Amino acid sequence: MAHDAQGRIPAQTFITQFVTGKIDNGNVTKLVQEPILRPVRLAKGKDDLYYTPDWHRASRVEAALIFMTGKISEKKCDRCAKNLRPFASCVVSDVAGRGACANCHSDSRGAHCSLRHEAAQAGGKSSMWRFIASFY
Repeated sequence: MAHDAQGRIPAQTFITQFVTGKIDNGNVTKLVQEPILRPVRLAKGKDDLYYTPDWHRASRVEAALIFMTGKISEKKCDRCAKNLRPFASCVVSDVAGRGACANCHSDSRGAHCSLRHEAAQAGGKSSMWRFIASFY
C-alpha cells in the first residue's frame, strides 16, 4: 500500500484494503468500531525512507488500528524513544494491546513495551494478568 509524501495512509483506505473481509479477530472487531482519530502515519527509518510494514500480518493491522484509534502517549516507550518503530507516534489503546503501544504491538513485542510494564506497576494490570491472578 502506498503512502503519501508525509508517510500517511488514509484510515478508510487502510481499513478497506487490509481489514474488511480479511482479518476476523476480537480486537480488530472492537477497534474498527472505535472513532478514527488519525490516519496511519509511518515513521522514517535510518535511511530517511518511510517504513513499509508487511500489512498481511494480523498484528501489524491490529497495531495500525490501535494507532488510528488510540491515544498518543504523553511519554514514549523505550523502543519508540529509540525510533525502533514503524509508526510516527507512540499510541496506546484501552481497547486492545494490553497497555502496549502500537509500535511494540506491531512487532509482536507488546509484552516488552515499557508502557505496558508501567501500567501494570501502577495497578492498571491488563485483563490477561487479572485473569491469571484470579486462580491464586
